Amino acid sequence: MMIVKKYEFAFQVSHHPPMLAQYCEGREWRCWQEFTMASKFRGKYLQVIPLGTAHLEFNSGKLVGLTLLHLFMVQDGSGKLMSEQIVLI
Repeated sequence: MMIVKKYEFAFQVSHHPPMLAQYCEGREWRCWQEFTMASKFRGKYLQVIPLGTAHLEFNSGKLVGLTLLHLFMVQDGSGKLMSEQIVLI
């Protein structure tokens, strides 16, 4: 079962810009990720662009790379803040 883990750690590598490195592993897998982000204000919305890739490796040798999602923050007419995630294929 993949949910059971042996150990995990995460470190904030840098504060400005925010940067994170993390590692965790289970009985039949291990996962690691480097994460930072860029942001752009486009007048009516804020675009958050994650930079980095999450890696998942199984003991069988199969390696999967996961690209992180772009996030758009928009304020609608009533003042509510809404978010939308975009998958880039």
